[in-house]
Formats: sequence, C-alpha cells, structure tokens
Amino acid sequence: MFVDNALVTFNGDVGQFWNFAGDHRKYSKLLKLAAVILSIGVNTATCERYFSEHAAIHTAL
Repeated sequence: MFVDNALVTFNGDVGQFWNFAGDHRKYSKLLKLAAVILSIGVNTATCERYFSEHAAIHTAL
C-alpha cells in the first residue's frame, strides 16, 4: 500500500490517499496525526499584521 508512487495512483490527491489508507488501517496513529495536520487552516493574518506594524515603525528616510 505505501509505495513511492502511491500518490500517482491518486493523481496527487492527498485527501483521497488518506481516505484510502483509513479504510485499510482504521486504528493507525499515523492516520490520526495526518487528520490533525491536514485539518489545520492556513492563516497569514498574524504575519501580515507584523509587516503592517513594521511599516508603521520603520518609515523610508
């Protein structure tokens, strides 16, 4: 099941791969970890806020 070209079989769809893996190994700790990591939302608001603060403090001469 876990071979180098496994994602090729799923056309690069990581979610479909983990669904397939979950059907075959329902109680795997790796599956639980993958579910947690893949469900983290991407948020750049903090980074953008820091850049805005930096621009307010450091102005061009």
